[in-house]
Amino acid sequence: MFEFSNLRVLCMFCFFSFFSLGSGFQDLPTLYLQGRFIIHVGPPLQHVGEANPTDDLSLILALDENGKAEGVIFEDDGDGYGFNRGEYLLTYYVAELHDSLITVKTSKTEGLRSRPERKLHVQMLLGGGAKVLLVTYCITE
Repeated sequence: MFEFSNLRVLCMFCFFSFFSLGSGFQDLPTLYLQGRFIIHVGPPLQHVGEANPTDDLSLILALDENGKAEGVIFEDDGDGYGFNRGEYLLTYYVAELHDSLITVKTSKTEGLRSRPERKLHVQMLLGGGAKVLLVTYCITE
């Protein structure tokens, strides 16, 4: 589970937002995210052998001046050449602001790998008012 209650968000020029991952990550540099992009984060790992497909996944997004953002996540076994045989999952995410509602959805997927059942946490960094919303979904196939 991710702790984002200490998340700091400040808006610079309404095109970049910088943020901290909270009190447990003081040794990390300040992160900047340009408007229009979605990035994903997961739990800290020492090596791919520690990864579990059912680990929670977090998306952090910053909307652009048109209220849109997009990102791509590539998932595979982390070892071997199965991706050459299509054993991967490539997911394209899009986020859009309509009125006061932000919609995050999958726009396209590629690969033969099925989507694992897991929790998806979505954080939205917004310019202007510098708001953070935390939304959690349970994803099942």
